[in-house]
Amino acid sequence: EGEAILAVNVDPAQQVPDNVVYYWTYNNIDIVAGVSEANGGNTITLGGNNPEFDLLLGDYTVTAYNTVTECFASTVITVTQGTAPELEDGTSFAKCADGEVELSVNITNDPEMSSDYLYDWYIDGIPVLEGDSSGTFTHSQEFGFDSVLVVVTDTSSNCSTETTITIDTFMNENCRDIPQGISPNGDGLNDCLILDHLEAQEDIVKAEVYNRYGVKVFELNDYTDQWCGQDASGGSGSSDGLLPVGTYFYVIQFASDREPITSWIYLNY
Repeated sequence: EGEAILAVNVDPAQQVPDNVVYYWTYNNIDIVAGVSEANGGNTITLGGNNPEFDLLLGDYTVTAYNTVTECFASTVITVTQGTAPELEDGTSFAKCADGEVELSVNITNDPEMSSDYLYDWYIDGIPVLEGDSSGTFTHSQEFGFDSVLVVVTDTSSNCSTETTITIDTFMNENCRDIPQGISPNGDGLNDCLILDHLEAQEDIVKAEVYNRYGVKVFELNDYTDQWCGQDASGGSGSSDGLLPVGTYFYVIQFASDREPITSWIYLNY
């Protein structure tokens, strides 16, 4: 439930705080009358788990009255409806088994990030980064693949929302850039040339596979894990025909500035 804390202070250079009592009204109804600062008269709490007063929107008038000089002054504090950040659900990131990944979360009702936000990051209920204003958290090797709870607070409204970010492993769990053997025998282990980590990190433009005679047997743009020993020399990447056992050579080209990878791979069954 929402909570608002309203507070005022007198200038101690002009008034002796011990001589001042406070009066609070809402809709011309007194809710606090003649309470000193020492007894909390200059602060009221609206709403929350154990509300002192109900959280009602509108104008609250507070008057500070000096019991010695009989001088007083008033001000109005307006409580308006705050906006809670709406977070994208189902966010997940993948990382290498011995690597790290930078986490972030999208605020869907403020895509331009026009408000300021604070982020608190938790793993297993333990805070790992609090009061963060960058909106990012580095999930390093020490955290394994533990999920992360992030609480996002709009600093203007003090409204908060939370979501859980899951951490997955790449199919190429150890993120080997140059795997040198596959065995497409249907056992689910090492059946394909898996480079999903490179697609995520470097953006693979094209993958090409050649036999030892220099004949192209497979080619695909935006490659991740599609070559599993099939013979696509006829132009069909989805061919059911398998290449013979042997050594093949592949070239991986990237959209990033990374140099192409040229290496060999042994195909066995």
